[in-house]
Amino acid sequence: MNKSNIVIIGAGIAGIAAAYYLSVRYGRKNIVLIDRDQPMSYTTSKSGENFRDYWPQKCMASFARRSVTLMEALAEEIDNSFEIRHSGYDFISLQQNREIFPSAHLANPDDGIQLKKISSAERIKSKFPYLADSVQQVVHINMAGALDVYALGSLMLTLARKAGVSVQRGHVANISRQLEKFRISTQQGQQLEADDLVLAAGPMIPGLAVLLDVNLNIQSCLQRKFVMPDPQLIVPRDMPFTIFADPQALLWSDEEKELIESDPEYRYLLDEFPPGLHIKPESRHQIKLGWAYNRHAENPVWQPADDFDFPNIVLRGASRFIPGLAGYI
Repeated sequence: MNKSNIVIIGAGIAGIAAAYYLSVRYGRKNIVLIDRDQPMSYTTSKSGENFRDYWPQKCMASFARRSVTLMEALAEEIDNSFEIRHSGYDFISLQQNREIFPSAHLANPDDGIQLKKISSAERIKSKFPYLADSVQQVVHINMAGALDVYALGSLMLTLARKAGVSVQRGHVANISRQLEKFRISTQQGQQLEADDLVLAAGPMIPGLAVLLDVNLNIQSCLQRKFVMPDPQLIVPRDMPFTIFADPQALLWSDEEKELIESDPEYRYLLDEFPPGLHIKPESRHQIKLGWAYNRHAENPVWQPADDFDFPNIVLRGASRFIPGLAGYI
């Protein structure tokens, strides 16, 4: 039996950050970080690598602002080796008077959200020549940007290990609590005992909590993103993370509409899709795109099925506000 003061289940960026701050910042000893795979190999490996301080929920806005403050302090200490960049976020709309952010929330001076709104057609055309002429509004969030999440996680993990954190590979099979101690067993036969337990397993957290008879009201929706080359340099390298704030119906030819209508499996492609399609420049003349239009909750799995229609759908939606991308469809 491996006895520890703290066991952290999940070696993604959240579990690594917990191990780092508990060991390095707060001096806690005898910490075990355990994961079924290599650190940062599950949801963290699919990270958008972005941050922002604007959230419509005040608890999330406070949480995000605190996180940004911690990252900025860490960046100063180690010469910004994880390349945190305050490039901002741009929210855009085809409607000049559309309320992109809830005015009731932004009216609170304690929120500290710094926004800059541009609604002049001439200014939008001059400052954002890659956007469609139909774009009527751009709202820029100052406290937002991007970072290298792998470099950040590797840094914190290295420092946590130097502070004594043990990293183990193991697929947790059971958790129980006996006499104020947590007992964790893995499919590989490991047995751990801890005074404190941290669940940092992302979408797998509810399944682990059930082992302790705790029901967490958490739902998981599978969301996708993809990276593709941008050989025509349609997206400027300095473009902020850009989000389309309007719902939209995809543009199809009459022939395509007829084919879609005849197939019940694909008829949803004629429905209105929600706001939130987003795009950002990546390294080596690439771009990353995503669209969280799937709102169907499901049980998480380790190997989700591929969706070969997703890039086509997203590119069609993205070409609504960045017309040059239509050439890649």
